[in-house]
Amino acid sequence: MKGKIWLLFLAAAMTLPAAAGAREGGKGGKGVVRAACKADMDRFCKDIEPGGGRKKECLKAHEAELSAGCKAAIAAKKNGAGKNRPCRADAEKLCGGLTGAERGACMKGHESELSAACKAKREERRAERRERKKKGDKLSEDSGGRSVK
Repeated sequence: MKGKIWLLFLAAAMTLPAAAGAREGGKGGKGVVRAACKADMDRFCKDIEPGGGRKKECLKAHEAELSAGCKAAIAAKKNGAGKNRPCRADAEKLCGGLTGAERGACMKGHESELSAACKAKREERRAERRERKKKGDKLSEDSGGRSVK
């Protein structure tokens, strides 16, 4: 009986880190950055008190010294990878501070210069609009490629 209880306890203890990692991964990329930068955080920021963005500022201060994996995770988060926004970097590069319909028109004008991921996302949106129109939904389109009811 003691052996079964011990085995159950051990199994439960082994699942806790996995559950914690899954929970962190759902925070819009924050958990991914935390995991990728753990060694760098331990190396450069171990004495920094958590909270108030202090750890983030510490990583920024050591940006040149960070591991390649940590740098890549931070860059992916900045570019919105965690939020499924493949056109963000293209829009900022090609259209600067434009917003709304002006930004959409700008993006359309630079279609040939867009990244493959952005082109694919824009085509996916167009296909969704065509499908909705076939079903009879009344939609108006802004020039940014998004459907608006």
